[in-house]
Amino acid sequence: DTTTGLTTSQWKQRLAEWGPNKLPEKEENLCLKFLSYFWGPMPIMIWLAIIIELINTDWLDFVVLSLLQILNGTVGFIEEKNAGNAIAALKN
Repeated sequence: DTTTGLTTSQWKQRLAEWGPNKLPEKEENLCLKFLSYFWGPMPIMIWLAIIIELINTDWLDFVVLSLLQILNGTVGFIEEKNAGNAIAALKN
């Protein structure tokens, strides 16, 4: 019945048969998650620029691009981790 919902006995029977209505959560490897921020179209272009600057021995550009790549990946990882923590807090 859509107006009254399940009875307590129906609810208990379905809970015993099917379990709670909850999706399984998978744990991600944080190290692999962090490294994933250094792979993709934009990071690959930056890696290529870093390699070109290394070959040209333009050390200032090499260092600047390398630091920007590391900073970008780190900030992205931290922001997503904080967002994930906020969602986990809402679930509890």
